Amino acid sequence: IFPRWSKPVFAAMADCFSCFSCFKFLPRKVVEPPKAVVPQKLPLPLNVGFAWLKLMQTDEIPRLELRITATDDGYVTEEGLNAMLEFMDFVLELPQVACGEGFQLTFDQMLGTSYLEVIKRVICWSLEHGRSTKWIQRCKRWKIIVAASAYPQISRLLLQGVFQFFPPPCTTYLLTDE
Repeated sequence: IFPRWSKPVFAAMADCFSCFSCFKFLPRKVVEPPKAVVPQKLPLPLNVGFAWLKLMQTDEIPRLELRITATDDGYVTEEGLNAMLEFMDFVLELPQVACGEGFQLTFDQMLGTSYLEVIKRVICWSLEHGRSTKWIQRCKRWKIIVAASAYPQISRLLLQGVFQFFPPPCTTYLLTDE
């Protein structure tokens, strides 16, 4: 019934199966249960007088957003600017930012001549020697949010004027709050 070549093969297989000497038993893989997502601890918001700075998580990618929201005071001081830049430097060095997908920077309702000076200072600060490489790698985009009632075309023209002399270091979007 069996072909001529099958008899020696079956005989060899019978010897092999009987002793398990040619099998190598691998250790059983232990499947670890998925780790629970631990919420990241983020720094508390900071009030620098003319603005609130808050690092928060969003549904967008990158998930971290540094939002700078103008206050009603609106008076920009050198002390407030320095505090804002120190906070931004702190955010730039956070492990979630350095080892993760980076962050986005949002300027919320920061338009007017004093706030344009703030944006200009952030651009110059981000391009300083020793910081520019980190900034370009970690800050993925800027969003500038203006009130829809504040004539977005005028805001766009003002920002274009500033960006002619101080181009932003990454992709920048001008959005309205509607």
